[in-house]
Amino acid sequence: MEQPKSNKSRNMMYTQQITHLPFPLDELEARLKALNPEKYAFVVHDKDTAEDGQPAEAHVHAMLTFTNPRSLNSVAKTLGDKPQYIERYDKQADNGYSYLTHRTDKAKSKHQYDFSEVTASFDYPAYMADIESKVLNATKYNQTKLLLDAFKAGHITKQELEQRLTGSEYGRLKPQIENIHSIILRQKADEWRKEVISQGKTLQVIWIYGDAGTGKSSLAKQFVRKKGLDCFISGSSNDTFQSYNGEHSAIIDDFRPRIMLYADLLRITDPYSIEHGVNVPSRYYDKALSVELIIITSPYSPYHFYLESVSKHKRDIDTFAQLNRRIALTLYCDMDYIYQSKFDTASNDFIIDSTTKQPNKLSQKARPKPIGQRSEDIFKKIFE
Repeated sequence: MEQPKSNKSRNMMYTQQITHLPFPLDELEARLKALNPEKYAFVVHDKDTAEDGQPAEAHVHAMLTFTNPRSLNSVAKTLGDKPQYIERYDKQADNGYSYLTHRTDKAKSKHQYDFSEVTASFDYPAYMADIESKVLNATKYNQTKLLLDAFKAGHITKQELEQRLTGSEYGRLKPQIENIHSIILRQKADEWRKEVISQGKTLQVIWIYGDAGTGKSSLAKQFVRKKGLDCFISGSSNDTFQSYNGEHSAIIDDFRPRIMLYADLLRITDPYSIEHGVNVPSRYYDKALSVELIIITSPYSPYHFYLESVSKHKRDIDTFAQLNRRIALTLYCDMDYIYQSKFDTASNDFIIDSTTKQPNKLSQKARPKPIGQRSEDIFKKIFE
């Protein structure tokens, strides 16, 4: 059986035409004070328009808030009027006070009364400014929530989402964005793994080493283009995979010891990682990796990288053989040639196979600086 609705409320509005008030208008505030409310505010609406387009009868609205729920009957009795002219507002006090000047969604087409026309027991303009601020923040929250939902559903990209946010919104939402992004990457990686496993593919790892200017990065990019794969190129050494976005090849560029834990390097270069999936460490959330090709460029050979990365007392556990098994091809670049290089267990070093040398067309020596970047050209420009 439905319970009868309570006749009590903390918030209520008294509405009455001026001509029907049971007391003079100038007595209204005294009667409101006699009710001992927590706060009150009232206004005369004398500029409203009726449905037929004619001026509406002037009337008064008085909004009241009490510390504890009060009976509408007792409030009406104190005012000397009938309960039918009092409306409960329950938890919608802000809406009631906003209606006094028609600052609500439903009343925005009506005449907007000035805040100064309201008589209140508190600073009504400041109160309304606070409400407007809350509404604005709620609107912004709803807008950003819709954007996050659209990103999660795949309707917009991460880049599009970031472009639509203000700087402060992006700063506040970045952890949420990265969390959603990691979920999306994991879902895409799961789908991708099923496809490549059915094709019998395993991860391929290539290590390219040599001095600066020998074209290691250019060689890596050239090989990826020939494979026709979308490619991620690592950025900051503090967060190698910060910008990873589900690409199916990765160039870990200018790789050096201590950029990544050796254990993490072994995990991401495991040729069978496609079968079980692997996450790469990132600042906010680890990201699911879905690559079939990893190319590492470094000034270090794989073995010298290992010596710099793993302390002596741990080398019985974290062996170089673990990394060496994962690398399908090692290349060495100098200014003139590119060679295949293989690890020699007798000398504990990589040995260059001179029979495999190919002309290096990507080094600084093979590709001189364009005009305008040479130091002599820049020097001449200064004094022209």
